[in-house]
Amino acid sequence: MKKTALLAALAFLAGYPAWADEAPSTNNMAMTRQSPTTSSEPMRIGAGIVVGEPTGPTAKFWLTDKLAIDGTLGWSLRDDDNVYLNADVLWHNYDLIHPSQGRAAVYYGVGPSIEFRHEEDNRVGVRAPIGVSYTFENKPLDVFVEAAPILDVSPDWHGDFNVGIGVRYWF
Repeated sequence: MKKTALLAALAFLAGYPAWADEAPSTNNMAMTRQSPTTSSEPMRIGAGIVVGEPTGPTAKFWLTDKLAIDGTLGWSLRDDDNVYLNADVLWHNYDLIHPSQGRAAVYYGVGPSIEFRHEEDNRVGVRAPIGVSYTFENKPLDVFVEAAPILDVSPDWHGDFNVGIGVRYWF
């Protein structure tokens, strides 16, 4: 099942360019605003999928034009039975990357991480993601890539690392 879900996620990401050009135009974030919270019709919630470690559904909620909360509930590619849950507060800097279309941000943050491990003690820690996101100019979509070192503090001190690539649709 895990391989099927991973293949479906990869097919989704690989096929994105084909269907993104056919997506209907909207009068919202993608067309009228510089960031996901600056239009008259705020699109503050995005949902999508992340592929990597962990792999699974992800969501993001904008608090201001530069501050957001995101989270992922996913499974481990390294160990089929492990499930991750994390939530991060993210700060976005739109001044570092200037694409010719759309909008790009470098982001960083901090938040809790829980790894539910099969037949072992669960791990609880803190993760510190850093990433880059790109919001398309005429579509309510963004893509992102991030890396996150993790410091587990329970049941013992342990270091780990997450890396992922994903896409979100903005409502």
